[in-house]
Amino acid sequence: MKRLLFPALVILVYAGPAQPQATIVFLGDSITQSWDVAAAFPQLHAINAGISGETTSQMLLRFERDVLRQQPSQVVILGGTNDLQHDIPLITTQRNIEQMITLARNNGIRPVLCSVLPTSPAWYDKRPPQQIVMLNAWLRATAATYGLEYVNYYKHFLSNNDQLLPGVTLDGLHPNAAGYAIMQPVLISTTGW
Repeated sequence: MKRLLFPALVILVYAGPAQPQATIVFLGDSITQSWDVAAAFPQLHAINAGISGETTSQMLLRFERDVLRQQPSQVVILGGTNDLQHDIPLITTQRNIEQMITLARNNGIRPVLCSVLPTSPAWYDKRPPQQIVMLNAWLRATAATYGLEYVNYYKHFLSNNDQLLPGVTLDGLHPNAAGYAIMQPVLISTTGW
């Protein structure tokens, strides 16, 4: 009986303690809030800091509380669609996101910038496609300037004729389960999680 216990103890000693999960904060609006990031990324300690209807100005106001105090290794920033809806100038959105990048980097947190998603024609009056394209081009260039990952969800939500894929949103704006199923591997392949 003693012989059987010894090999089991040796295995436990050599197995060592479990590695801690990386803490990642997902900061955004309703698109983030509705995503079950804990289920989508079980390998991480994923914290959902999405609040429906928020603009990047509101995200910036709560950045210390919802991001910095969590001490994550990374923050995934997905915002800007509500800025477009509220006719907030692009320069204001850009400044807000650059301030979030600076705050994160100054606190040892690596920001990940995400594209704004395309919408169906029903949303074009509040979120014109050309403005989404302009914001996404700026996000991509800013990520390159700072050496950050840029998660291009936008291109994965478009059909061959540059229209929103059918069946990936609840209402032409907010992803459904099929939409989030597109987003999850795109984020993983970009970040290497």
